[in-house]
Amino acid sequence: MRRSMTIKKKKQTMIAQDLVDIYEDWWNGRNRKPLLAVYVGDPKFKLGDHMPPWMDRSVPGYKLFSYALSFCEKEKSFRPLHDVFDLHETSSKLSGLEYLGAAFPTMRTDFGAVPVAGVISGFAEFDMASKSMWFELAEGWSLERIAALPEDASSPWADLCRGAGREAVQRFGGRILMVEPAMFGRLDVLAALRSTGQLLMDCMDSPELVHAALAALEPIFWRYWDETRALLAPCNQGLYSSWIGVLSNRPYATSQADFSVMLSPALFEEFALPGIRREAERIGRTAYHLDGPEQIKYLDMILAIPEVRAIQWPPYPGLSVLKGDCDEMIRKVIDSGRRLVMSEIPPDPGAVRTLFSRFPGEAFHLSMWAPDVETGKKVVKESGA
Repeated sequence: MRRSMTIKKKKQTMIAQDLVDIYEDWWNGRNRKPLLAVYVGDPKFKLGDHMPPWMDRSVPGYKLFSYALSFCEKEKSFRPLHDVFDLHETSSKLSGLEYLGAAFPTMRTDFGAVPVAGVISGFAEFDMASKSMWFELAEGWSLERIAALPEDASSPWADLCRGAGREAVQRFGGRILMVEPAMFGRLDVLAALRSTGQLLMDCMDSPELVHAALAALEPIFWRYWDETRALLAPCNQGLYSSWIGVLSNRPYATSQADFSVMLSPALFEEFALPGIRREAERIGRTAYHLDGPEQIKYLDMILAIPEVRAIQWPPYPGLSVLKGDCDEMIRKVIDSGRRLVMSEIPPDPGAVRTLFSRFPGEAFHLSMWAPDVETGKKVVKESGA
């Protein structure tokens, strides 16, 4: 079933209410069908054909927002960002994009994985090799310097992000759901400011200073999160979404602690878990981004947090969900009553049936791109969604 924006005379509904209700049932474990978000675009449409000359055509569409910011900073102008907005409008008109099943249209405001680090330090660099915005300082700050940061710590890059958010709201607010930028978690922010290698040593050699630095980052983190939500929430008609593509009618966040893949379970419990727990308790609903097999050893601790309602498992080289490589992890999540968010299942009815033959389909949110509408509709129908 196609989902699209429904426009009334006086009130615009960005997402159909029945789809909002379906997502709420999924969050709360009341659904009896899986959620399949299937996107279909005209294969003849090439985004690169419509890019202005300054854009590198190897940058994926969902990274263009943060990519443009690096040019905005150099030019002291939001012109590059408006080029991205124009490209989004062009794509919406010409790509023939269809939203099938649980899919819905959005505008993604993406500043990078841990933009709060850039808010504090003023350093942000778009890396063309990884096609991502990076915030880790080459010469990390001392833990003492970080621990002494004031609650109103900010930088010119923070002003750039605030301005970019306002420009996006002015252009698209009230017309399309604005996806909140990734902002969580604090341990990754600290790793960017201190440097990953040095923070690893600090966790063993100076734990009290690590805790002091994390404590100083917390009010800065929440202030920026509150600012961002205050900007985006009024135009989103009571709806929320994050980079994992899940819809909610109440605030939620996708939490993470990617730095922790290098920690032992004991160190994870000491340095990462308290922040994850406080994020979940304050927001009331979170999905945790389980960053690869190294984090599976922490899964029991994460699932012990009641407000963590879903686990997002990214595609990971060398591990196949369809071949059963992740079955133990999946079973543990489902048995805990949580939901699973995945994007690596191919748009093939047989692949989806294989997964659902081993696990209850209602536990999953799967997102995928189909080569054509017929295939997309077939995947949705034969999956039981």
